[in-house]
Amino acid sequence: MKAQKHTAQEIAKLAGVSLDQAVKVMLGQPGVEEAARRKVYEVMQKVGYLPTQTQKPVTTSAGVIGIVCPGRLSNDYVGAVAAGITETAKLQGYETTVHAQGRYFEDDMVQLLAPGGVDGIIMIVPYHSQQLIALCHRHNRPYVLVDYQENIDFSNVPTVEVKNRQAIIQAMNHLFALGHKRIAFITGILRMVSALERLEGYKDALAEAGILFDPDLVGEGTWDHRTGYEHSKQFLQLAFPPTAIVASNDLMAFGAYQAIREAGLEIGKHVSVIGVDDIDMAATVSPTLTTVRQPSVDLGKIAAEMLIQQLNGETPTLLHAQMDTELIIRQSTGRARA
Repeated sequence: MKAQKHTAQEIAKLAGVSLDQAVKVMLGQPGVEEAARRKVYEVMQKVGYLPTQTQKPVTTSAGVIGIVCPGRLSNDYVGAVAAGITETAKLQGYETTVHAQGRYFEDDMVQLLAPGGVDGIIMIVPYHSQQLIALCHRHNRPYVLVDYQENIDFSNVPTVEVKNRQAIIQAMNHLFALGHKRIAFITGILRMVSALERLEGYKDALAEAGILFDPDLVGEGTWDHRTGYEHSKQFLQLAFPPTAIVASNDLMAFGAYQAIREAGLEIGKHVSVIGVDDIDMAATVSPTLTTVRQPSVDLGKIAAEMLIQQLNGETPTLLHAQMDTELIIRQSTGRARA
């Protein structure tokens, strides 16, 4: 049977296992029961899923993987992804170098991709993805994209991301179970696909619960404490303020904390708060933050595996990786009050 290109989602569906299990098997990672691993292998064999060589490996290896991220968006999420990349790269004999995009990013990238620079690039929510990808092709350097900003066709681009829509639905369902119906939402930067998908999750959860969407309860944030505070302050000044606020990341959730306290209200008692990421501070603030954990370090590990496969002259056994999220319930959420 001629080998075909199948996505991880297709392999998982045919094998009757979760996407996370299929991803781990396809990348040769541990943590999957033998029965599930056997099912995935059987499907891969049945559909003729075999890695094939599509380009020559880099012949003059510098032993370095470049990590590119937008300087203004560098935060705990980017740092955790970069940590995962570095850990896996070192196990495979590669060093890493981090490049924060600035004003003259294209000139910097040309220097980074020149002979003696880096062997390949992993981009974490970068600006100007299309230009960066074009530069990688021009210099014959493999690449992987972790999360992305432009809402364009990346079907043929190696990508790694979390299930953003699922993350917000998990948060909303937790609040519904606690009796909340008037729930505000702070988005991320809406030019970013992850932010758009999280907004879709918010709208879909409301629709499923039979609750009308209210645009007054949505504000576009910029992933920082300041916009989380400003939007939450506006929400709490409404004639009918929300009983809960969901923020698209933990930093904006901490901004909501400040606004709630300034209004003389108690977090978790008068207004519940949920974030996304589960950064270290989420478990140490008071009250501790209920949040949706995304496996940031694992995203980096998978991206590094995908890039190293390309450096070895192979087509990645996985072109698009999507990872599950997990709701972590702590003290910042409680039952809705009248």
